[in-house]
Amino acid sequence: IGRELLVHWLQDLGDSGAARILRACSDRYPRAITKADAAAEAGLSENSGTFSTYLSKLRALELITGRGELRANDELFGHAP
Repeated sequence: IGRELLVHWLQDLGDSGAARILRACSDRYPRAITKADAAAEAGLSENSGTFSTYLSKLRALELITGRGELRANDELFGHAP
């Protein structure tokens, strides 16, 4: 599935901050992105509750991993964990 799964989730998340964070992470795959850079690219404050909520949602959906540095899930690119 790979990229089709990524496209699905980006469409499902719409124009939300969560989608913008996921896009920032996926644009750098397989490298990680710092939380600060992901927040900046998503147009959010790294210290805001909204940013934290979006990260929690993406982690719960298993779309991203990491804490200080964020990484798109390998499965979004057709790679098994």
